[in-house]
Amino acid sequence: MSNDFRDDEKIVDNRGWLPGWWFWMLIGGVVFALVYGLWYRPIWVTDRIQEEYKHEVANVSAKQEAAAPKLGEVGPEGTNPLRGDAAAIASGKGVFDGKCMACHGADAVGSIGPSLVDTVWLWGDKDKDVYDVLKNGRMEPKQQPSKGPMPVLGLTDIEAYQVMAWIASKNPSLLEK
Repeated sequence: MSNDFRDDEKIVDNRGWLPGWWFWMLIGGVVFALVYGLWYRPIWVTDRIQEEYKHEVANVSAKQEAAAPKLGEVGPEGTNPLRGDAAAIASGKGVFDGKCMACHGADAVGSIGPSLVDTVWLWGDKDKDVYDVLKNGRMEPKQQPSKGPMPVLGLTDIEAYQVMAWIASKNPSLLEK
């Protein structure tokens, strides 16, 4: 029986148990990581990061400004300017799925929160009432048995109008005025 324990090379004292190619791959990976990190994100150059941030903020602001004319003037009665808009309804479904579905269920039939597709509106059946609840939440439950409070979700105005448009498409009892 041979004293060689591995096929590829002999064990050499004080060198460890890794094969030579592993050692060089480790060294190569460390060198690559250092070069990559210093080349693409050097810690001493903050101007590029700040410029990228300003560019992203400008992009988001431009998108918000582009969407703002679509909203138009919301009248004093607080009607939803996106009601009936197919694109807004589709976007509202996406926002609902991301922020509201956990409590109101997949089809808004209620779970932890009340149903949004029946004719019972706890805080008012008009667009302005639903908008107020979406933007400000309600901490005191009004339903018996209690289904829990409505948290403040941090929706933008556009997202709130989109969710309202989706709810109005599912429930005709939500009144415009």
